[in-house]
Amino acid sequence: MLDFIEQGNYAPLWYVQHEASFDPADVRNQEKAFDDCKAAVIKAVVEMAGEDKNVDVLIDTSDQTKPGGAFISRMVNWIRTFVAGGKYGNTRDDLVICASLSLGNVMRREVHSTVLLSPPYNIAQLLSSEVLLSPSTDIKLKHGVIGLLKHLSQSSSNSPTNRAALSRAGVIERILFSGIWDERSDAMADVVQMNAIGVVKHLCNGSLDNSFKVLLPIDVDNPPPTGLAQILSLVKRSDKVAIKSEGTRVIVNLVKSIWSSDPARRSLKYPILVNEAVVALSLLSTQREGGPLVLRAVVSPLPIEATARVPSSVAMSTTPSVCSETASPVSSPAMQHRSPQRRALDQLVLVLRNSSDGSTSPHSALPSCPVEVRVNICSLLGQLSKQPSGEHLDIVKEVTRPVLEDLSGNNQGLGRENMLGHAAKRVLDLWAQE
Repeated sequence: MLDFIEQGNYAPLWYVQHEASFDPADVRNQEKAFDDCKAAVIKAVVEMAGEDKNVDVLIDTSDQTKPGGAFISRMVNWIRTFVAGGKYGNTRDDLVICASLSLGNVMRREVHSTVLLSPPYNIAQLLSSEVLLSPSTDIKLKHGVIGLLKHLSQSSSNSPTNRAALSRAGVIERILFSGIWDERSDAMADVVQMNAIGVVKHLCNGSLDNSFKVLLPIDVDNPPPTGLAQILSLVKRSDKVAIKSEGTRVIVNLVKSIWSSDPARRSLKYPILVNEAVVALSLLSTQREGGPLVLRAVVSPLPIEATARVPSSVAMSTTPSVCSETASPVSSPAMQHRSPQRRALDQLVLVLRNSSDGSTSPHSALPSCPVEVRVNICSLLGQLSKQPSGEHLDIVKEVTRPVLEDLSGNNQGLGRENMLGHAAKRVLDLWAQE
């Protein structure tokens, strides 16, 4: 079957001129029938690779010269040959489609992904080639390549080595350049866009470097829009619930990755990143599906390893009457010796206070956070207040109310600091109307 897919071609006799020759219409019919037959065989190979019982048959670890076995080696070679041929070097995208879809189906476990991402295959370098992923690439080819990348990133979520291989290959950057999230309306484009979101979600989960690749502009001439801008545009434009939900989740996860990678010092050192995260959350909060997700994300505990240096004055600001499993630990005798578990909400409070330690002292070793960033946080709080009342919203109000009241006391005049005071007062007034 693989020989037929790779080497099968039209019969030469179809084109020989003699008394029994096919006329041009007959030749076209024969070519179409042959193409349909080859497409059916490709579909059979892909579906065969998708059967659970066939995975251990297709992946053979006994041959050290061909890691993964003859099937894996041949599929990778099809992709490598296409990439080596250059953008206009060949027309055998059918081989890449078959290979990428088949490999994606058998990549069920981390050990399988390791085979592809390690020498001699180093498939991440091939899949991130401009030959395979560019704005002009056929959507069927993108479907296979992005689908394989999703399986590789998903099965490698607990393998730092595999994720590093995908990151070094520039997978995220290539996706941003490929135009995958540009406006399209066909069903296959929706699937490809969802898979691309999945790749970014898995690679950015807990990775500060990869999150920066999505949030910040690529440092090249004529860079594409940032990944954040592309996903936000897609979420706003799409009418597919799955795309809106997954797009919203990946953006919320980006924000959580940044805030869980370093304590409050990063916020004051890199206010632009914090501002982009706050603006993104505010935009997501305007969506029906996004508002509850953002609320839950800001009050949920961040990974325990990210909470070691959180200021206790902030992390313990929730009282027992409101505190739940989503809030920071309370100061009870049984819990006084535990490390406070930080939340994104605590980070927002620290930025509003413009302090790395929760104090209001003007003598800080870190640069002052711009007033505009703090005003945007007030706007986010106001947007979150439009969500239905509930436990998460009550936590947000209780934790932020004291600092908002302090800020609202300075709301006279039209200066920049007064602008912050007015913004804080608007949030409090909105709460008072409920």
